[in-house]
Amino acid sequence: RRHTNFIDCRLMKEAVRSFLSLLLLLICIAQISAAQKLKEERPRFRADRILIKPRENANLQEMQQVHRQGQSSVKKRFVSGKLELVELSANETVEEAIARFQASGLVEFAEPDYLLHTFVTPNDPSFNTQWSLNNTGQSGGLVDGDLDAPEAWDIFNSASNIVVAVIDTGARLTHEDLAPNLWVNISEIPGNGLDDDLNGFIDDIHGFNSINDTGSPLDDNGHGTHVAGIIAAVGNNGKGIAGVSWRSSLMILKFMDETGSGSTSDAIQCIDYARRKGAHIINCSFGSPTFSAAFESALSAARSVGIIVVAAAGNESNDNDANPVYPASYSFDNIVAVAGTSRNDLLDLSYSNFGKTTVDIAAPGTFIHSLGHSADNSYVYQSGTSMAAPHVTGAIALLKAYYPDENDQQIIRRLYAAADPLPSLEGKCTTGSRLNLAKALAPLFLADFDLSITYGPTPLSVQFTNTSFGNPVSIRWDFGDGFVDTTSATPIHIFTRDGTYDVTLTITAEDGTTVTRTKTITAVGNYSIENTLYSWIDPTNHTPLTLANEGTSLPQSIPFPFQFYSQEYSSLYVSANGAIGFNTGTFFPGGNVDLPSAVAPNAAILPYWDDLNPALGGTVSIATVGSAPARKLVVTWNNIRRSSTATTLSFQALLEEGSNEIIFQYKEVAASSIRGAGKLATIGIENQTGLIGAKYTFNGSPNLVANGQAIRFVPPPPAI
Repeated sequence: RRHTNFIDCRLMKEAVRSFLSLLLLLICIAQISAAQKLKEERPRFRADRILIKPRENANLQEMQQVHRQGQSSVKKRFVSGKLELVELSANETVEEAIARFQASGLVEFAEPDYLLHTFVTPNDPSFNTQWSLNNTGQSGGLVDGDLDAPEAWDIFNSASNIVVAVIDTGARLTHEDLAPNLWVNISEIPGNGLDDDLNGFIDDIHGFNSINDTGSPLDDNGHGTHVAGIIAAVGNNGKGIAGVSWRSSLMILKFMDETGSGSTSDAIQCIDYARRKGAHIINCSFGSPTFSAAFESALSAARSVGIIVVAAAGNESNDNDANPVYPASYSFDNIVAVAGTSRNDLLDLSYSNFGKTTVDIAAPGTFIHSLGHSADNSYVYQSGTSMAAPHVTGAIALLKAYYPDENDQQIIRRLYAAADPLPSLEGKCTTGSRLNLAKALAPLFLADFDLSITYGPTPLSVQFTNTSFGNPVSIRWDFGDGFVDTTSATPIHIFTRDGTYDVTLTITAEDGTTVTRTKTITAVGNYSIENTLYSWIDPTNHTPLTLANEGTSLPQSIPFPFQFYSQEYSSLYVSANGAIGFNTGTFFPGGNVDLPSAVAPNAAILPYWDDLNPALGGTVSIATVGSAPARKLVVTWNNIRRSSTATTLSFQALLEEGSNEIIFQYKEVAASSIRGAGKLATIGIENQTGLIGAKYTFNGSPNLVANGQAIRFVPPPPAI
């Protein structure tokens, strides 16, 4: 498994196409575009005919009068069903004719002469190996665990007017299944050795190579060729495989070398080239854990002109919410971050990254058959999110061609709304779903909505926005807490109690069809803080914890179930710096922060978080006191020095059985010191996300602590 670039192919050299081949290619593309035009329009019915069924007792003279009114005539009569094919005049539409015959009362029905199409399956000989497009259970896969490509292609299969920039290792430009679908820079004259379009590159006919600033983006690795084939290998040409889009205009931009590595600056140059040359979509099957402000700026420029960027989520089996991978993790609304699924329609955690808030959708990525770069008829298998992303890119190309009036955000929303929810993706990406191309292309009547926040403290105010597809005659919001709204498209609802709520939007069509969409809201009740009776527990016989400066203990068992922000914990970690954490590997640095903070550490109890050093003197200890069901776990910092002063502090935290309350007690806080009494400490608690906390003080604001003081943290009422 590769670390960042998700590439695994060997070096091969590439022959440059000749001037005559390029001219033939231009002619071929023009012919293909013309041939596809009628197919791509795909009208639903004949505009010059309708079908009717006269009633059994219909008067012939009255029927003739109806025909004369609209200047229509019976073209054919069918014995089967006693139907008539009516030819219309040029002055009457199908809708008008149907209304006229229905109004006469002489027909049982009148309807359009609908066009029927073959169920498109391409004649590419290796199509049966492409489980991602049509999963029939081959090689033990799950039947229909795919994009529903044949069903989609029956609606629409080509997007020759959509320019897709493949920023990668280049491509084999002469491949039999790729060459006819290459983008052509019409401002450049091939083979004359001149920079005709004055963009700084000579003969950049199909793209360019930012590594050496030439117009020759030849693939010496294989990854880019494979990716390009998934997007738009020529479909239905009797060769090899079929791309998600049978026809698209592939702009080949090379910034990675034969090892599958490339610099940020070269990648930015490719993005800039794609933007200036009119790309509609950019495919980024590469990544790095390193944030780059420059790369982010380049993507921002692409966003400003409506380019959609599809990015692989990464191949480290990593949670991108915690450990971002770029460019997938840049927070632009035009970036679609893609995880990988297997032929069994499961998130493939053997490689695929995921992220509840940072990865958007999944697509097939395991053992994908596509083009190889070693020969013009080479085909190979590869796996990774690098393979998942181009499935989405090809789908977006078709959507942009089929719905030309929709902007980038509408296309992305359509893509997400039509995806198939999968249990293995729940909580692993924002949609919890895998791409479904057929549903995305079909006229949608789908319920969907946005929400301003999904998690927060009570009372939690959430703005809901109806983003459904179609024209519902009614809507109904069920907020999961007993409240219903049937009037507002953008309601604001306040969740007043701690709990997890399934919010369901139901929309109803004119024919009575109802569809629903459910999303989850978690409202977390916060702790209240109150002063309580001070009753110091002597730690003399408690178990000492040997902690170095900045040290953290091994996990310490909690002898009773302890609920903290609705999560139950059985162990904790004690920090030298006056803090307790529940997460594995918790580390509290000497520099404390304000509460709440999403920055780690989270899930924390902070009786006195400061830069303390037990190695300079004093003890840190732990013990359980009392009897069940009223035991207390006591953690004490006794006579502990601050790292930079002679000030000593004594305080303890108590976790109570049953009530789940937390008490902080302060025996000695150096109240007279300029750095005591909490003047440089964080005192409070914080939940596991860092989004919710109960703060008593941060660096002396708004409160100080005093000797002989005790503070109690009381949890909210039990969740419903």
